Amino acid sequence: MRTQDSLTVLRDVSAGLTHAHLHGVVHGGLSPDSVLISGGSALVTDVGIPEVFGALRRADTAGRFATPTGAEPLRYASPEQANGGKADTRSDAYAWGMIAYELLGGRHPFASRSTPREMMQAHNDEAPPPLVTLGNDVPAGVTRLVMRCLSKDPSRRPETARDILDAMTKEMLVPPPAPKAGSGQRLITAILILALVAIAAIAWLGIRA
Repeated sequence: MRTQDSLTVLRDVSAGLTHAHLHGVVHGGLSPDSVLISGGSALVTDVGIPEVFGALRRADTAGRFATPTGAEPLRYASPEQANGGKADTRSDAYAWGMIAYELLGGRHPFASRSTPREMMQAHNDEAPPPLVTLGNDVPAGVTRLVMRCLSKDPSRRPETARDILDAMTKEMLVPPPAPKAGSGQRLITAILILALVAIAAIAWLGIRA
């Protein structure tokens, strides 16, 4: 993927997260599998339902953690999530930084970690190596933004995805995605919010029964 295309994908992902954060929704499980490329734009899926995916991952823990890829569910988890804490908008910023590092640098910062314990320890205690990008045309401001997102201390990260989007727009010297391009993201977010409401309603009815 060309550097400019990578930057566009990352900006679009930040735009999708921004839309979710503005509606009070935290992704909580952002990874490359959550990014859908459609019509030249990147859309963020699985928004706002980390509990569902967390349950699925826990149910499959025994089988997956016995393999060399056992650390896979934790590759993009923030330190606070790796410690069992609740995800917030700054956790999404950390996951965005992980994806950006991997996309622009060609490898995950903790690629050599193969077990859940090793991956959790890396997220908690190891500073990612300085990002060396694959292309010389990556703005220095983007590199600094990525490393800021990967701070162990949530307070040192961007507060919300809007801060990331603003920085990416400034560094790329291009306007944010047009409303038409963002309509798909709005639809996905709306559907998932409705799904959350439906799940909550079913759970409430189950408790009453």
